[in-house]
Amino acid sequence: MGQAELVLYATELLENLNVKDMLVGSNVIIGKLLYYAEGGSEKHIRDIVGMLQVSEHLIDRDDVTAWATKLNVNQIWVEILKHVD
Repeated sequence: MGQAELVLYATELLENLNVKDMLVGSNVIIGKLLYYAEGGSEKHIRDIVGMLQVSEHLIDRDDVTAWATKLNVNQIWVEILKHVD
């Protein structure tokens, strides 16, 4: 994952950021997708699956899908969803 994509994500996130948004699980999932793509640690996948199982109501899947597509980690997200749904 390139630094340009991370900067794009962070910039757009900060433009619309408020305190509530900092706690949204969607942002955590996006970060974990990026870390997984960079390093391949299965821990991030397990964390995402756990978040979806426990806090589904806090996750905006459409938002995650949109960002995952922009950041070229959508295939990872799709694979995770296959195991959760």
